Amino acid sequence: MKLGFSLHREASDELTSAILFYKDNASIETAAEFLGLVDSAIDFLREHPESSPLVSPHIRRKTIRKFPFSIFYYVSGSEIRFDRYCSP
Repeated sequence: MKLGFSLHREASDELTSAILFYKDNASIETAAEFLGLVDSAIDFLREHPESSPLVSPHIRRKTIRKFPFSIFYYVSGSEIRFDRYCSP
């Protein structure tokens, strides 16, 4: 069963900024690849929420393959809450 999910506003803003960064500094294809990997990671986490390591008592971190970007999240009931993203 897939859990529901929600994005904190700051997480949404950070994701948008990263997509625009890759579009403006690399290519639209790179931005699309990045977004595809983030979407795949979210989909995976909705089915396997405890698969990523804990970085604090309740927060987990999922790194995005091929990009210096991580997703921080926690499980709340039947939902995953994506609290923030992080890129260097």
